[in-house]
Amino acid sequence: MPPHAGNTPAQTELQQLERALKVLVDGSDAFRNEVAVDLGKHTFGRLVGFSLEGLQLAYDGVQARMRHCDVAQGCVPAVCAIFDGLRIARRGAALTLIESQDATVLTAKGIQALKELCRQVEACIGMAQHEFGAAVSLRNAAETLRTSGLDGIDGMVGTLESAAEVATGITHDLEDKAAIRVAGRMRRLEVEVRPLVDAMDPMLTKAWDKVEGEILWETRMVNVNDIVTEALRDVRAEVGGWAICADVAAELRGCTEPAAVSVAAGFDLASKMLRDEGVQRRGTESLHAVRQVVVASAASSLPEATVLLLRDAPRWLRESVGAAAVLREAAAHRIPAALSVSANAGEESTASSAGLTPAAAAKVQQAVEAAAERLASTGKQSGATDQPSRDTYTAAAAEFRRAVTLAREQESLHKLFNEVDKDIAHLLGVAWSAELVNAEPGTGKLDVEDVMLEAPPNAAAGGATAGNEDGKAAAGGCCTVS
Repeated sequence: MPPHAGNTPAQTELQQLERALKVLVDGSDAFRNEVAVDLGKHTFGRLVGFSLEGLQLAYDGVQARMRHCDVAQGCVPAVCAIFDGLRIARRGAALTLIESQDATVLTAKGIQALKELCRQVEACIGMAQHEFGAAVSLRNAAETLRTSGLDGIDGMVGTLESAAEVATGITHDLEDKAAIRVAGRMRRLEVEVRPLVDAMDPMLTKAWDKVEGEILWETRMVNVNDIVTEALRDVRAEVGGWAICADVAAELRGCTEPAAVSVAAGFDLASKMLRDEGVQRRGTESLHAVRQVVVASAASSLPEATVLLLRDAPRWLRESVGAAAVLREAAAHRIPAALSVSANAGEESTASSAGLTPAAAAKVQQAVEAAAERLASTGKQSGATDQPSRDTYTAAAAEFRRAVTLAREQESLHKLFNEVDKDIAHLLGVAWSAELVNAEPGTGKLDVEDVMLEAPPNAAAGGATAGNEDGKAAAGGCCTVS
């Protein structure tokens, strides 16, 4: 995206936020040695240091936006990084004040420094919300739809405006009920517009020769789909993965099925992880907590609405924690689990299903971990363009190709790599797919010019792929295992 021409108001607001965050990161009195001595090294690092970590994450997100990049350092979506970082900064400072006042361990000067930090962080939150917050995104979407001239969307406009009113109450404080309520509004809105969104999804749209009476509807509503989809993602970027998981858990607890209550516990755990420690520290583990309970519920008989919720909620969480966390979770948890299932199932050593040796399995994990680290390095390079991001995507794609090639004889990893590839492509878009087309091998030890793997001989021809119930082509990058 080319830089904005001139000194626009939006650009000025973003610059003000960047300067304010830099002042806090570089010179807040709350981070001085005197406060550390009063609190003690452990408490200072656990709370005040946590605030500094959040401010640095938010600052990275703002710098990414100023470079017109979609992701910040750690490959966390830039707006998610900004709001999660500011929330963490406010949380750390507020908890420090509570603990220090109860124990009377801080001097009056130290307490004043922490109060000033809280005030400045609150001001930064206000600037961020004014620039790209949930309420602004919802109001813009409602106004765009209202002036579109389309009939039959008054209810949708009203829903967006109502949600915008609730979103104005988001505080990012220790208790932020408004964020959870907004997450619930977005969940219900997505249910209402699912027929529209699914109809316009190229992976779900019917073949043209099978469409009966739907072409006019799809043609007229394509812009509505774009507007609503973008608004949903923008709003969830502010409310955060912790609020998304908290809302999903509350919804699941309202289901009468015992399996749904068990799944709710997993979402509660993920919410607590993200609320207490943020996406950078616990993004990977929150994904694992959710995946564990969703997979465990697969054999249960759940209502269709609950099944759809369990399909969508992990995607919402992935959009919050970012692509690097997806790869890290695959390396740390999914690959070992897939190999363990294969070993327990007693796969016979054949040309296509021979198990990997421990050394080969370790190399597959290491390659995926390396791809994650490459993506996580996004934003560490300085520069006014997105060339550093393209370079990291290229390096990450090469490592992922290496993992695919190393696992070419392991049937149990075919499905896993297809899913991971599709998830990353959804998060990074054409950048991931394009880099997978052009990526060069990261090492000369393997011939990975052809990364397409032969399909397992026992795979049903034309069957549906994972996460694609209709049996249509997966939306992954060009490294998809076929």
